[in-house]
Amino acid sequence: MQYHLTVQSDGLVQAEFHHSGQVVWRSSPLDVTQLAHIQPYLDELGNGLAAQTRSKLTALGRYLYALLFTDVVQAHFAEVVWPLVAAGQEHSPLTITLTFQPSDQYSVRQAAALPWEFIYCPLAAGIFLATDPRLTWARRDSGYPPPQTDALVGVAHLRVLLVHLQPADTAPVSLARIRNVLEELRNSATAVRRPAPLIKQNPTPAQLSTDLAEVQRQVLHLLLHGRFAPDSTRFAFTDSQGQVRWY
Repeated sequence: MQYHLTVQSDGLVQAEFHHSGQVVWRSSPLDVTQLAHIQPYLDELGNGLAAQTRSKLTALGRYLYALLFTDVVQAHFAEVVWPLVAAGQEHSPLTITLTFQPSDQYSVRQAAALPWEFIYCPLAAGIFLATDPRLTWARRDSGYPPPQTDALVGVAHLRVLLVHLQPADTAPVSLARIRNVLEELRNSATAVRRPAPLIKQNPTPAQLSTDLAEVQRQVLHLLLHGRFAPDSTRFAFTDSQGQVRWY
């Protein structure tokens, strides 16, 4: 089990729970009002006063929790993730990661600088997330290098893979308009690097994975039916019998 928390540059907390091959996500904003409660505890700890007690650290941890777990993220963690932790599933321990993205917002930068090792989950009897043996707490750096793009050299064509998924028993998915636009661009005299689209009709997920690995296209364009839901996003593929299967 993995539970990823990412604080985006706009202060929105994105929570993703990966379990049994499924991904469930929620998002809600940081509760920046908690920052005013947290700072006095940090000041006392920094001054070496008697605040270095479990009660003070627990109070600090509760405010850290309230800052991060707000609204639907809090409900999601309490209702979906926490019951599995409380059940003590040793065969599938929970890993929680927290990532702060670079931000121009002062409150987000202020939150990123806090000692998240002291975060305290008040559910049930309450635990410090960083020290409980049932889970692993990790702070992750978002400063990874961006993926490198493939530069087109000379008159090389832009490689486009157009995947058209049209199961027989679903509403039509229009292909002509997109194909015509790509063909017009390809035949345009003003196009310095003309795209040469490769069109795949109704590939299975396995075939699509093979095409992506072998064709090495720079642009993947999907025309298909999809469903957006709070717990997942699904796409309609056709199986070997021509029936719709949602992935």
